[in-house]
Amino acid sequence: MKKYFFCALAVAGLLSSCSSDDSVSDAPGIQTSDELVPIHIGVKSAPISAATRAVGTGTVGDIATGSNVWANQKINVYMLNKGTTDMALFDGIDIFNNATFIAPASVEATSADNMVEALTEDQSIKYYPPQGYYDFWGYRLDGAEATDPVISDTQIAIPFVIDGSQDVMVAKAVPTAADSALLRLDGNGNPADAATANLNVQRVYSAFAARRGVQPTLDFKHMLTRLKFFISAGDALTCDAERGIFVDSIKVMSKATGNLIAAYTGDELIDQVVFDDAAALDSLTLRQRIGNNNDANLDQPLETLTPIQPVWNVTENKTDTVRVGESLIVAPADQYELRISISQRQQVSRDPSLDPADQYKVLKNTYVVPLTTPSGAAFKRGYSYNVYMTMWGFSRITVNTTLQPWVEDDADSKIEILPEDFDSNSF
Repeated sequence: MKKYFFCALAVAGLLSSCSSDDSVSDAPGIQTSDELVPIHIGVKSAPISAATRAVGTGTVGDIATGSNVWANQKINVYMLNKGTTDMALFDGIDIFNNATFIAPASVEATSADNMVEALTEDQSIKYYPPQGYYDFWGYRLDGAEATDPVISDTQIAIPFVIDGSQDVMVAKAVPTAADSALLRLDGNGNPADAATANLNVQRVYSAFAARRGVQPTLDFKHMLTRLKFFISAGDALTCDAERGIFVDSIKVMSKATGNLIAAYTGDELIDQVVFDDAAALDSLTLRQRIGNNNDANLDQPLETLTPIQPVWNVTENKTDTVRVGESLIVAPADQYELRISISQRQQVSRDPSLDPADQYKVLKNTYVVPLTTPSGAAFKRGYSYNVYMTMWGFSRITVNTTLQPWVEDDADSKIEILPEDFDSNSF
């Protein structure tokens, strides 16, 4: 007689746990149906490739392997009946319906996979239903959600409005070749016959698969384009503490509204983030991490950029390169309109009647420039671009004058007349 056992999620896992849906032997490496079979759900973050809205927490991960790690950021998870947009239920209750999880920071997660186990935000423990197979979907909008998800028979769509601080990401758990190889084994750990092996491969994700060591892993991919900004100085005066230049803000015109397709049925979508092409471009503003420290508070909302100066290296008598803020995360595009606002305290009057302090004024200007790649190629999804800007201060307008000498014509320079020789009525 077939027995059914529920097993608890040892939730350090992202998704649920398991239960028995058939009996298996006591083969090495495969747990019996009498044992609890915890699921350990991994989450991975793909590295960024080189080449009154809620404020987000900025970039997740980075380019270098050692930096491409989670840092306690929040993600959302759906557990759906396989091949549908129907919520997986346990005893009539949704298991993971847009559930919030935390992808913890881990010093061990320094591989290219950056795989860690995620924790439910409320530390709850869920259970796998005794029967059925399931899909696991994940996404990250980091506060950019505009309304509640819209669920249809074919997809779950989430309207959003980004502000440049959200690293929008999506993921679906897909078994690897190694997973399929494990599922092709029989209950004793030996290769199953072809028909059984092929059937077993289809049994993801489930308690059956979990007992064979096959567990869902959500492999998150970046869906937007990252722009990192750096400034250097044209000369030493530009860096002067009193009269030097300050970068007050950096903005990029970008698409900002659209829908994230968190889950769907049918053929694979090329892009799960669909921007509204009819909407006007929005001005997305660069922000900084708390204290302008890009190595800390990676899970905290970004703050307003503090005006920043370029730095002159006195020892080497040249400019240093200074990073500005965290980054701007924008919609992929062929090119962008970049707006750089600067300010500088300069003398504006020599009027001796004015107080010396009143002879100076903070001058401001916003440069509007196109931002394109050196090759002319479009800015791509999941890619990071470094934008370097050389700054010069306001140049005083100096009007120079020269006095051109008068010129005499050698032949006509001397004109002699006798006034009485002329009759005024004759001309």
